[in-house]
Amino acid sequence: PGLLGPRALYRLLCRDGMDVRNRRILVTGGGFDFWLAAAIAHCCGAQVSLVLSEGGWQSEVSTAIDLGWQFNSGLELVSSRYNKRGLRLAFAPVRGDQDHPASYVELGCDLAVVARRGKPVYDLLYQLGADLVHQPELGGYLPAGTRRGHFATELDSGLELEVLGEAAGALPAELLASPTEVTPA
Repeated sequence: PGLLGPRALYRLLCRDGMDVRNRRILVTGGGFDFWLAAAIAHCCGAQVSLVLSEGGWQSEVSTAIDLGWQFNSGLELVSSRYNKRGLRLAFAPVRGDQDHPASYVELGCDLAVVARRGKPVYDLLYQLGADLVHQPELGGYLPAGTRRGHFATELDSGLELEVLGEAAGALPAELLASPTEVTPA
């Protein structure tokens, strides 16, 4: 109870109007959904705490601190448990992080959001007849021959199919990188 993904949080707060005023919401993980979940929770009146498991995001970290959000970094979620007092999450230093001692940190909250990399959208590709193979480096099941961020093929039905972006395993940061000059074919 109380442990969910960012897209479930969006539905509960934005679509369903769940009241989280003065509730303690902890957001853990990284990426765009991490920051968006924290911002939406804050706008809805929650007391936001963050546990960022990846580097970067200096501007966002500064804003989080300016907003008074409790902030931790260099930790990854290892366990959670729920009791009468609420949700308790245990964190350990990210593997290979030499700046943090090898000890656990336990944090309490009313609701926790785990923001990890989303899986590529393969359901429609499968339904259209694409042969899928597990490609963990791209985040999940994708058609054979997928390059990070792009897949194109002609299906048996004659339909030409092209998949781009996160749906083809690109990381959000890659999509926002400065575009390289493209020479028309």
